[in-house]
Amino acid sequence: MMGKEMADLTLYGSLDVSRTWWTAWMCRELGVQFHNEPQGYQDPVWKAPEYLAINPNGLVPSIKDGQFVLWESMAINLYLAKKYGRGRLCPHTLEGEALASQWILGGDTAGNAAPSCVRSESTSARRQ
Repeated sequence: MMGKEMADLTLYGSLDVSRTWWTAWMCRELGVQFHNEPQGYQDPVWKAPEYLAINPNGLVPSIKDGQFVLWESMAINLYLAKKYGRGRLCPHTLEGEALASQWILGGDTAGNAAPSCVRSESTSARRQ
C-alpha cells in the first residue's frame, strides 16, 4: 500500500515498464493508497479471461476502485483527480477543467503527457 488516503484501489500493470507509472504518480500526488498488480506490459496474465473482464483490450494500466473499473491512463488520471483531488489537481470550474483538458489531451496526442498536466486555474491564469 502506498499513500495516505484510504481507498480500495487496485492498479494493474508494472510501475516500471508502462503508462501505469503515470497513474501511480497521480495516486502519490493525491496521497491515495493503492495495491499494485505489477505484472509486465506483455505478461500473458493480461490476456486471461479474468483480466479481459476488467479491460477488454488486454492492456495496462487499469484500475479497480471499489467496484468501479476503468482503463486508459489519462481517463484514469482524470477520474482520480476529480474524485480525490478536487481543487488541488482538478479545477473547480468548467473553464478550468477545459484548460486542463486542453493540456492533457494535447500532450497525450504529442506523446508526452503526464499527471502534472492536470493544473489548477491559478496556474493556467499565470500563463495567460
